[in-house]
Amino acid sequence: RQPTGAAGPEQRSRVVRHLPAAGCGYERVRLLIISGRSGSGKTTALRALEDAGYNCIDNFPVPLLASLVHDALRDPEQVDVNLAICIDARSRTLARFSEILLNIDRMNVDCQIIYLDAQTATLVKRFSETRRRHPLTSAGTDLIEAIEAERDLLESIADLADLVATGVEAGET
Repeated sequence: RQPTGAAGPEQRSRVVRHLPAAGCGYERVRLLIISGRSGSGKTTALRALEDAGYNCIDNFPVPLLASLVHDALRDPEQVDVNLAICIDARSRTLARFSEILLNIDRMNVDCQIIYLDAQTATLVKRFSETRRRHPLTSAGTDLIEAIEAERDLLESIADLADLVATGVEAGET
């Protein structure tokens, strides 16, 4: 795990690790929780995991996490269940994430958190290019303020992450 501390994503080193394909001999349920700021590549990561055999769910509500794991464990015919879910700033109940995560059955679940991030300037550029609305922008909050607020909102998840990956585009340091 890369330390997050008070340093922003600009100061985190880039981490690249190959994730095992689905069905590689883990516990009954392999759960990958993908999180990170909007524009950091979460959707791309979920698509790659889906191609690797994971069942993927984007914009997953935090309160349903325990139920998802319970249901996956309840069916005895389900062996080597591989789930990848995205939990991010769109969820209105992030404050309960740590509490719910602690209650997951760790004896039967291999759970890893992957936090994706990028430099603020890169995220601004990506939103400008796609012309998509950032989930935290409003009449009183511009794009840069929303991106910075999102970092603060997701800090507790970043601190719990097993892997922090900061995307670096060509020409960035």
